[in-house]
Amino acid sequence: MVGILTSLLPAPVAWKGSDIALNDNWIYRFSEHALDEIDGAITIITKKGLPLEKVLKEDFPIPSLTADLASIANELENGRGFVQLRGLRADTYDQRAAEIVFWGIGMHLGTPVYQNRKRELLGRVRDEGLDVNSGNVRLYQTNARQEFHTDIAGDVVGLMCLQKAKSGGQSRVASAMAIYNELLTTYPWYVGLLYNNFFVDARGEQPEGAPPAYREPIYAFFEDKLSCRFKSRFIRTAQEKTGVRLAKVEEEAINLIEQLAEELCFENDFEPGDIQFINNHVILHGRTAFQDHSDPKLRRHLLRLWLNIPGARKLPAELRREPARILG
Repeated sequence: MVGILTSLLPAPVAWKGSDIALNDNWIYRFSEHALDEIDGAITIITKKGLPLEKVLKEDFPIPSLTADLASIANELENGRGFVQLRGLRADTYDQRAAEIVFWGIGMHLGTPVYQNRKRELLGRVRDEGLDVNSGNVRLYQTNARQEFHTDIAGDVVGLMCLQKAKSGGQSRVASAMAIYNELLTTYPWYVGLLYNNFFVDARGEQPEGAPPAYREPIYAFFEDKLSCRFKSRFIRTAQEKTGVRLAKVEEEAINLIEQLAEELCFENDFEPGDIQFINNHVILHGRTAFQDHSDPKLRRHLLRLWLNIPGARKLPAELRREPARILG
């Protein structure tokens, strides 16, 4: 079924940050037995000398986590839409070992998606000293505040913290479904507008010969599932590349989503070794600005995976296109 959803979404997917802050059931903690299995899997991969992109879930045996990872996948698709995994023996890992752990756990959840035209499957989120206002620079390559958004592709976005910033850099998540409920309840005149296609800046990642912007809606309701694709910054910069200006009412609607995300969000710290998985169709995420250490070895550094997940919701055609993204 394709149409406009006019009924409120229930908990747990439509949550408010004030409710999430009341408990820590959004955190999954590894058992000692699972940690021993992970250490064993690191040893197996290291001895085989496999390139990371060749490592399959069969190469990373973690049998005691099978049921828990299935539960996590269900929570991502049918629950609150985000989970934070905590308790890895991160202080015993070098960077290669951390990459193996993150990749191996990710492979047990789904299939990695390329993140750019360089065909990178494992991304790095860190300040590269770039100016966010220059060319096609992306915010994750800077230390600037990231507004609430969904990523370009993948059912699930995974982030693993290797190093924290000296200060700032807190993770922020907000339920796009709770935002939708607020729109329906208080600002219903904007809802239908958000099902229209908006131009989105491809930031130089478009296929060869393709236009510099593509079109997609912010909300879409398909086969009884509501999905969100929200990139306010790319919608605004697309105006420069297409010559098509946002109508006043469209700008108002986008501003309102940003305002509601701020009001409804949940903010928390990343600790080294933490892994966050979020459903890219129901959760908006961002971060606060940060200051880094002068020592490059101590600077904020996250690993990123975009995963397509078995059993994930089906998307309407206008959200199925993934510009310049090919499955690994």
